[in-house]
Amino acid sequence: MIITSLYLFVIFDSMELILTEAYHQVYKNKFHIDDSHVYETFKLSTVVQKLENNVTLHLKEFKNGKCAFLLLATQLVKKEILFSFAYWIPSELITHNVPLLDVLKLFAHKYGCKIRIGTTEGYFIENTRRLIHGNLESPNQLMEILGSVHIPCESYVFYNEKNKNNLHWVDCYYCFAINNNKYLLWLEDIETTEMPVPREWYTYLKEITETLNPYGGTGLKILNKKKGNNDGLVSFSEEQDSEQSVFKIEIPKTYLQPFTRIIDLVSTLGKGEKIIVIPQHESNKCIFCGSSEVSQEHIFAQWMRAYFPEKKFASTLHARTPDDKLLETLKSGVSKGTESSYGYTSHLVCADCNGTWMSQLEEKAKGFLVDEKDGFREKISDLTIDDQNSKQLALWLIIKSILLSLKGNLSPILPDNALSDIKNGDIPEGFLIEIAEVESSDIDFIVNKGIKAFADLLSVEKLDKRIAEDIANEFFMVNIQVHHFIFRVTYLDESKGLKREAWIRPTKILYPKSYLLRYKKIENEEVLWERVENNLKLHVFNIGLRLVDH
Repeated sequence: MIITSLYLFVIFDSMELILTEAYHQVYKNKFHIDDSHVYETFKLSTVVQKLENNVTLHLKEFKNGKCAFLLLATQLVKKEILFSFAYWIPSELITHNVPLLDVLKLFAHKYGCKIRIGTTEGYFIENTRRLIHGNLESPNQLMEILGSVHIPCESYVFYNEKNKNNLHWVDCYYCFAINNNKYLLWLEDIETTEMPVPREWYTYLKEITETLNPYGGTGLKILNKKKGNNDGLVSFSEEQDSEQSVFKIEIPKTYLQPFTRIIDLVSTLGKGEKIIVIPQHESNKCIFCGSSEVSQEHIFAQWMRAYFPEKKFASTLHARTPDDKLLETLKSGVSKGTESSYGYTSHLVCADCNGTWMSQLEEKAKGFLVDEKDGFREKISDLTIDDQNSKQLALWLIIKSILLSLKGNLSPILPDNALSDIKNGDIPEGFLIEIAEVESSDIDFIVNKGIKAFADLLSVEKLDKRIAEDIANEFFMVNIQVHHFIFRVTYLDESKGLKREAWIRPTKILYPKSYLLRYKKIENEEVLWERVENNLKLHVFNIGLRLVDH
């Protein structure tokens, strides 16, 4: 508790605190923080700590249950004091003579998500620097939240820019992201229970709990496979060096029944038997227009059923995550009970978008790929690749790529308004769509995101490697095979210093047709390609693009 001898009256006679729109949208509505709480904390702070970059922390004790200690952050910007954030802080984090910055760090570790700025990672980053090529358009360019896209977060970064030509050195201070699910679980006194978990499953199931809506409403789909099925799901178990065989996780009591089933399953798994748990969230909104009236959108359209046999996909199938190795990705498989290619769906598109412009785009794509006799075109030379057709097919592929990436929890980093631009028929600069041929017919895909998935495919001679990795961390690539065609969809802002270079297989540029893609031919290329098994050619093609600065 705060000692009364530390009580400080801080009265700002000439400057008033300005409440930003974020206060009304988040803190007042969600976290029970009234204007009076904020102004009293600002003017009659119990403790004040001034930080770098004109940031000040204020603490005030209110003695009102959970709402006992309010921690307020303000920033002086152009002679105005602006509200930054405010949180009710658990009393156990408030101790005598502990600086408020340390209290904030403890709070961020307790209720936050791990974040990354450049190559710096942590739950709380006090000070780091990042180089940006081109203009800094949004603070979202600086920080990446390392967690499920389904976790509702409030993120913070105070920064200063130092411009030199087209380079921006950005100094970042006091960066963190608060997981609203975890915070509201404490703030709302939501009843919880502890459940014992086998140690090798603790990390995975703990991460699942952090995505749960604390009020209920998150479904939990369980996929499993039995020993002896070589096409099984990837196991998310994790070996840990510990004598303790059981750990405990805390869950809201509303999830007692599904977690009891999950823990019963993992407790009885034998060698080679695996499960995967997929949270199913109800609060999805249309990614293109924001409508909450989402519908079921078939990622692989129903017209494709006439051309491809049914295939089974797991929701994270072929999505190459940052920690996967290539061989592990090749072995990722499917199992009875996973989603069929006939019903592989997304719930991130509304009925209006699905039934209008997206449906029209689907018909145009079908007309591009299927001939007048309803036969699937066999070769690139059979396609009519004029400016209009190539743009329409590119839009179709970009939409499929985004939906597939979100399905695998690998949300792409795209410019502001990119999705609304796509809805309006415009393709944001930075997208490149290529097409190549393979001998075998299939329907399949691979999703990639970030430098850790491309560590071996980054070649730099001029740029500092750390800076290059920082830029490449926003790189996004999806490879989609449809019949004999492989489409490679990539997004990269090349103004930042890196460019794309192809190898292994030459491709034809579908969009933009004016793009000049450098191709590096390797020795015995055709012989090596012929040795690749047909079912692995998509995977080999997936590593056939490098990022270079020369």
